Amino acid sequence: MNLEELDIRGCIAEPDRGRQCCMADDPDEQEYKRRAQQAVDRNRRRRRGARSKRLHRRRGE
Repeated sequence: MNLEELDIRGCIAEPDRGRQCCMADDPDEQEYKRRAQQAVDRNRRRRRGARSKRLHRRRGE
């Protein structure tokens, strides 16, 4: 299920492992990895936002 198709923004926690970089030779695979990285970056931006912090305090996290 793709949350973007449903206009739902998910906030998923991820372990602290730093930024990972990987390149592909195939242009289609490069596009796939670029889109995946953009989704990760959007999630990170949402997690650090004011709304997310407010929700975390509300849930007691």
